[in-house]
Amino acid sequence: VAEGRSTVDRLCAREPVFFDGLDRLLVGTNRDEARFWLFDEDHRTRLGAAAAVDRLARDFLRDSYVPIDLGLDWFTPPCAAQAADWLLDDLVRPAYRDSSLLAADFLTDLWFTAFAELVGSSPGIFRYVFDQPVRADTLLPAGTCHCDELPYVLGFDGFQWDDDTPDQVAIAASFARPAPEMRAVHDRVAAAWLAFATDPDDLGGFVPSSGDFGEPHSLWANGSLSTVEDAPVHSPAARRLTRDFFCDHDAIRAEVLRRSACADDDPGRREPPPPAFLQASAS
Repeated sequence: VAEGRSTVDRLCAREPVFFDGLDRLLVGTNRDEARFWLFDEDHRTRLGAAAAVDRLARDFLRDSYVPIDLGLDWFTPPCAAQAADWLLDDLVRPAYRDSSLLAADFLTDLWFTAFAELVGSSPGIFRYVFDQPVRADTLLPAGTCHCDELPYVLGFDGFQWDDDTPDQVAIAASFARPAPEMRAVHDRVAAAWLAFATDPDDLGGFVPSSGDFGEPHSLWANGSLSTVEDAPVHSPAARRLTRDFFCDHDAIRAEVLRRSACADDDPGRREPPPPAFLQASAS
């Protein structure tokens, strides 16, 4: 990518981000990307798995987004938790009110799909969503989570999956003994990726993204490649919110500080500007 300002800053400003000579780039996500991190625990009941979904989003906001992205690493643990609660309950939940797995969809949008949409405003970008659900006996439906596309691109032989919990064991077994239809999907996916990477006259069936939100994009669903205009992982409200999480840190940070009892502990004694973020979102 181009040197100078950060890639995200350039993307948010709709500036070119790639060096000359890079004429096309394939950017994508899996349909249920963030569910990968939900299988690290032994969920003995569906209720426990559901609770983990909620906890995943709160933990991410408290431990990563608040201290790192918002630069509030001086927040005490209670204040970081308070900020995470406000972000999740007042911003994320309204945008994802129709989501059955709020945390998984939210984290997928924020770190994968929304970023791919920003990149999609640059020329030569091809975007995809991979949707090939894992057939495994897990308490929480596995969907198509992080890394699930790798055996379909690189092959099942030698592919390994962490298997410390019962859900992970079930997922690992599904990849260790792929059904014939899984191998057939691999043949089609691998051929498309190889054509895109090696043949200047063959895009492997992928379509260029031309819109500001990285649309249209290619959807791999149950072994077939099609062109669609809207990603299946989020609503328009969620799309706007996740773009703001990338591109409007200052406004979100100001609102967190305005609402927080920890603002007086700010070592720089910075006065937060008016909370324009909420006004912009409402409009």
